[in-house]
Amino acid sequence: MSTEEHIIQVNKVKPHTSKKKRRRIIIVSILLLALAGGAYWYLTQATQQEVLTISSYDEINVTLGSLVSTTEASGTVVLPSQVTIINSDDAYVKELLVTEGDEITTEDILLIMDVPEYEEQMETYEVELEQANIELDSQISQYDYDIQTLRLKIARTIEDIAGAEADIEEITSDSLYEIKTLQLELDRLIEDIAEATVEVEEAEALSNLRTTYSETYENALDSLEALIENKEDLEAQLAETYADTYEGAVETLEALKENHEDYESELTQTIAEREYYIAKQNSNIRQIALNISQLEEEIADLHLTSPIAGEILSINEDAEIIGNYLDSSTSLFIVADRSDVYVDLDIYEQYSSLLEIGDPVELTIGTETMESEIIKIGKVASLDSDGLSATITIRVRPITDTVLNPGASAVSSIILGIQENALLLPRGAYLTTGNQKYLYVIEGDKAYKTEVSFGDIEGNSVEILSGVDAGDTIITSSYSNFIGEDVIQLQ
Repeated sequence: MSTEEHIIQVNKVKPHTSKKKRRRIIIVSILLLALAGGAYWYLTQATQQEVLTISSYDEINVTLGSLVSTTEASGTVVLPSQVTIINSDDAYVKELLVTEGDEITTEDILLIMDVPEYEEQMETYEVELEQANIELDSQISQYDYDIQTLRLKIARTIEDIAGAEADIEEITSDSLYEIKTLQLELDRLIEDIAEATVEVEEAEALSNLRTTYSETYENALDSLEALIENKEDLEAQLAETYADTYEGAVETLEALKENHEDYESELTQTIAEREYYIAKQNSNIRQIALNISQLEEEIADLHLTSPIAGEILSINEDAEIIGNYLDSSTSLFIVADRSDVYVDLDIYEQYSSLLEIGDPVELTIGTETMESEIIKIGKVASLDSDGLSATITIRVRPITDTVLNPGASAVSSIILGIQENALLLPRGAYLTTGNQKYLYVIEGDKAYKTEVSFGDIEGNSVEILSGVDAGDTIITSSYSNFIGEDVIQLQ
């Protein structure tokens, strides 16, 4: 083989070692193996000798069950039917009829207030009303008397008119012949006077011609004058007869009719005056009665009652002092209906979709725990006090009868859902040892430290996600004395 070939295949060349050196290496290797085996045996034996033994412990089996998911929320007790009763007028305390804690109705009088001026004003109104009624009755009586008198006068006048009309009819019938006779005589005298006048004129003409006819003229003139005188007497007799009979009766009748009209007019006016006076006086009486009614309402308002039935939660201490003056803005009582009570709770907005009206809620107020149900779920979210999360308000009402104080703090446990077939263990101190999540699983007379994963913790139950199976037996005593042991011996 050439020199060039020896260089290229240098990897096939083994380093030169002496036999003595190889023997030393073999001896050292044997010693090392012996030391390692001894150490392993020592450690194994030492471990077996130092296993911790316990004799007192509690155990339980991992079970399959339903895990109820809940969330907690806090809020305050609200009494929606709650009122503050305020004094209705500036007045003095007269009588307090209730105490705090009393159950009342809307008819019960809580407090009687007093305004002295009201009593004086009431007396004045009552006197005015009495006088107005007396005056009304008296004036009505006077008007009724006047009206009755006028009606009697009218009735008598009507009778008189009827009598006058009868008299006229009688006069006309009885005197008709006499009047006609006189009229005929008067007509004849007028004819005779006309003839005598002609004779006088003729006699006068003849006497102017002959004096012998002067006597004839004078006789004719005397006859004419006598006829004229008779005519005048007859006219006077006729006029007197007519005047004494018909005209007098007619005048009497007309006077009676005029009186009748006057009486009727006076009666109409008196009736109108009576009605006007009655209306006016009744209006005055109604006004006085209205004043009394309003004053009675104001006095009744001094008898304070509650607009709702319920319990008296508080009383203003100023109302407990008789004679104390209270103005109209003073709050006197707080009354609430405890039968209508609810609690407003704030929960994270993310849980709202898991809730429904009627869902049960376990409510704790003070030391009392009670069942309740959701009656309202808020629709508007608001920022929580931490400024990082949003909350909504749900309203719950206790199912059982209970007495709650308004404004009291409440905490609740609200069911969000139920997970079936979950691996469950009860809560206990064994779950809070150290920062690691381990369980000691019992197998025979030993318990082995086993790493597990926990899920939700709800109430007294803890969900196990991995590391154990249903039926595994777990030590539930505190792990604080042996948490560093992987295996412990059980007795």
